[in-house]
Amino acid sequence: DACVEQARVAVADAERLGVPGFHSQALAMWVLVSFIHGLGFDEQSLRRALELEDPHTAAAATFRASAVAAVTNGWIGHLDAAREQMQKVQRRLLQSGTEIDIVWAANEAAMIDIYLGRYSDAATHADDGMQRAEQMAGRHLMVGLWASQAAIAAYTGQVHEARTAARSAID
Repeated sequence: DACVEQARVAVADAERLGVPGFHSQALAMWVLVSFIHGLGFDEQSLRRALELEDPHTAAAATFRASAVAAVTNGWIGHLDAAREQMQKVQRRLLQSGTEIDIVWAANEAAMIDIYLGRYSDAATHADDGMQRAEQMAGRHLMVGLWASQAAIAAYTGQVHEARTAARSAID
């Protein structure tokens, strides 16, 4: 509830400030937070966030409307659009994003490919993300990647690998 309220305040404040990039970021966060909270998919706010997005922003991926569009499209089952959008996000982040954002996008791309049944592609994303996370000693980032690897292994019948990755994520 507190996150939803803070997102509402951020949208109102950003709109009052009149800075398009900030407004886009606040709307993107609102779309994520409200969806996760169970308030549904605010398609209108996402469209507005995409219109206002600064493609050269240094904001974290979760504040970028294009990244939020990719993730939420995956969540609502628009998988082909989600995959295409996430590929664009990944290219942009590889050019000018932080390693944390690149790892985040790799895991989100893996999840979208899992939803699509593209397990080989999902494994490539998860393995790339894991290598990057290991180089940063990013244990928190690795949890999501282990979960993705566990899902990939389970769907492809690799029981031992699935259990090993799942145990790593749980531990």
